[in-house]
Amino acid sequence: MRPEQFAPDWAVHPGEVLQEHLEAREMSQAELARQADLSRKLICDIIHGRNPITAKTAVRLEKVLDIGAETWLRLQNQWDLHQARQAEAA
Repeated sequence: MRPEQFAPDWAVHPGEVLQEHLEAREMSQAELARQADLSRKLICDIIHGRNPITAKTAVRLEKVLDIGAETWLRLQNQWDLHQARQAEAA
């Protein structure tokens, strides 16, 4: 038998966290995109929950924001699991 695991019934999209970090640094989406060598559209889509953070994107964010790629991927994974659980419950 498996022990119970902590599985919260909420998650935060990594785009919300990204937006908070940009605001705290007073950095625009365009500036982040330029420094990370990503498109402005991709950054905008991540922030608005339309695109996930991939491993490649996480590495580029890590270089600019000094927040580990693992953190971005963990946030994305938690969001994806939350969405899947919500879909199964419906």
